[in-house]
Amino acid sequence: DDIVVSETKEATMAIVNMGFNEDSDYVVTVYLENNTDSSVMFAWDDCYLNDITAEPYFAYELAAGMREICTATFDADELAIAGITDVTKLEFSVNIYNSDDWSADHFVEDSFAVYPKGKDAAVSQVRAPQDTDIVLVDTDELSIVVVGTYVTDYATEMVLYYENKLPDSILSFAIDNTLVNDIEFTTFNYDNLLGGKKGYT
Repeated sequence: DDIVVSETKEATMAIVNMGFNEDSDYVVTVYLENNTDSSVMFAWDDCYLNDITAEPYFAYELAAGMREICTATFDADELAIAGITDVTKLEFSVNIYNSDDWSADHFVEDSFAVYPKGKDAAVSQVRAPQDTDIVLVDTDELSIVVVGTYVTDYATEMVLYYENKLPDSILSFAIDNTLVNDIEFTTFNYDNLLGGKKGYT
């Protein structure tokens, strides 16, 4: 059955299907309906799969009176880095608003959680420590671990695992003053983690 995320007189959002595709992406199929006489934006933010940050870049604008089936796709490579092979919990914040009038109040601005296998089956993703880990910070409040470095044709990438251990606080993580062989580089990294959540960057 469809999972209704939001249903108001202005707009409807419902999940009609979710699962892995043949490329190992996790795909959520979403029904959107605009019941107003103006354009409406439907967007997801602060997405988590099994308590791990995941970004499907879900933002769709529908013209007045339109309906559409859209998809939120979680990339297979990012899921592999996080070790996600099964999804038991999907969380995201929903923003639905009049995109013709940015000053107007949002129709919907709320958080939502979906449990594909039932709430009792929801499991928080746990990362097993590796011998190659470089632990930068590990306290009662947070952890930051270098889990790998990769050289591509365009850049050298360092993958970090970070965890907010405070259940009721949002933590901001940023990388700055980066030196490689004594040469300063500008890195573009800034993330907020909700309480009890984890991520890779």
